[in-house]
Amino acid sequence: MSGLFKKKKPKPVGLSPELFQQLCRDGEQADAMVGQGKADEGQMLLGTIFRRMLEAGVADEFILAKLCLSSIQASIARNQIQMAHAIWTGQLPGAPGQFYAMGIQAVDTGILEVRDTLVYQTSCAFLHACNTDIHAARKAVNGVMSGVLEAAEDGGLNEYRESLISHWKYCLTRVFDDDPAPPDLMNPVEQSAMKLGLTVPEKGKLAIIKPSDWKTDTSVIGNA
Repeated sequence: MSGLFKKKKPKPVGLSPELFQQLCRDGEQADAMVGQGKADEGQMLLGTIFRRMLEAGVADEFILAKLCLSSIQASIARNQIQMAHAIWTGQLPGAPGQFYAMGIQAVDTGILEVRDTLVYQTSCAFLHACNTDIHAARKAVNGVMSGVLEAAEDGGLNEYRESLISHWKYCLTRVFDDDPAPPDLMNPVEQSAMKLGLTVPEKGKLAIIKPSDWKTDTSVIGNA
């Protein structure tokens, strides 16, 4: 009979609307900082968002997904490639790593808008380019970037197509930083640019594209 009087565990509850909206506003500010070249400040603010979410006792799927996207961008902008790679592969050490792994899983399952997914893939192309297996890196970069450009119109990235072409060239150039580049290395970039009526720049440039605004509803995956 004693089992009848066991205290039930509280069900997970989402972030309060007020806190959720505040975290979203802070996230948009962090993204703006990264875009303005203030990646250190942006990364600090992203860390504050993460801590405030945990203090509320909630692991919000949407907030975690946005944190992962923005943190990868900020880490790349700060030239902290190992940090960006650890977030991307779900290998960030310690307790925070478990939550960021949840966020990456949420991104991979399509919780974010198409634009954010394409921005994420653009960053992934750069991380692929850092792979020491140059053949695997080249194949991955070409596969990811061709897909991003094909989906750019639906994803609201038409205005960034020139930047994406430049980013693609930058990534391929990085793949062969320490090795002789094959003569046909830029063929996929040139072919894609030609289809779009664009030209490939003489020198590629890393693209850090602003994600979409943080917004709307919460989706709880459990207590923190």
